[in-house]
Formats: sequence, structure tokens, C-alpha cells
Amino acid sequence: YSNKAVAKNPLFYVQEWRDYLLQTGYSTGTVHTYIAGVCCGLGMPMSGIIRAGTSADKRKSLGACARAQRALLRPQNADIVAFQAMVGGRRAALQRLTGADFVLDESGQWCVRFVHDKGGKSQLQRIAPEDVDKISTYFDSVALDELVFPRQIDRNLDLHGLRAKHARREYARYVKICST
Repeated sequence: YSNKAVAKNPLFYVQEWRDYLLQTGYSTGTVHTYIAGVCCGLGMPMSGIIRAGTSADKRKSLGACARAQRALLRPQNADIVAFQAMVGGRRAALQRLTGADFVLDESGQWCVRFVHDKGGKSQLQRIAPEDVDKISTYFDSVALDELVFPRQIDRNLDLHGLRAKHARREYARYVKICST
């Protein structure tokens, strides 16, 4: 396809790419991950992409429910809410974080290492440069083998929604980097 054709009707081509990826066997979650950055780069909301039948249509975060809103405001949740806004991890992976999980990746970027994350895989989550000092304080106060969040994380906290908010912030940051 030509760049002009894609620029004229990006929604059509992103949907076509999505359908192709699904037909070739990629999971809906992987396809979502692939097209999210493209949509953000094009300034196109993902809500415009047809997603019928995907798990994303069935799964909703706690979002604006009163219970979740109260949990966000509780002082005892302030540390995990602030951390999640800068890192965006899954609940189980956050519970397993130890003092040893603040690491440099191969390119010298600070990351939080999530061991045995979704699907048993480990991953490195890069930290925005402006957040490195704040994130380091969470790890500086615990020993390498101690849990960063030793108490049970409040079940009413909308960690999925905070994770999505973090992802949107990071997409916007990368778009800004790529456009300069």
C-alpha cells in the first residue's frame, strides 16, 4: 500500500492489518498490543477499530464504580497507586516485586523487572526518565530479597484501569519522541 492511501484512510488499513494478524493466528491481546502504538501514532482512537468477539469487549476494568473510586483515595493505597501510574504492572506481578527488580536493561535504561508475569514470562518495563528517581525510592527501602509491597493489594483498586492509563501516557511520550 502507498503512504498516501494509508494517510487518506488509516482506519481501513489498521483494521485490515488487525484482521490479517488474527487470521494468521495471533491472539487478540497480541494484536491489540501491535495496533495500539500505530493508532496512537496516527492520532486515531482505538475505539474506532472493530473488535467484535475479542476478550477486550468482555473484560472491563472497575473504572468509575464508587468502590474503586474510594479505594483510589484511601491513604493506605497511595503508594501502589503512585507506583502503578509510573510502571503499569499486573496485580500478581506487583505482589511479587522484590528489591532486586529495579534493574538496568541492555541499553542502560532503568526498568522494573516482572518475573513470572502473564503466561509465566518475565519482562522488563522501562521507566520514563522523569520517574526514575521516584521509582528508585520504592526499591531503596527494601532488601534485595524483600517484597516491595508486602501487604495484600486492595482488591477494590482498579489496577487494570491504572495500567491502561499508564500505557496511554507512554504511547503519548513515545509519539512525542518519534515526532521530534
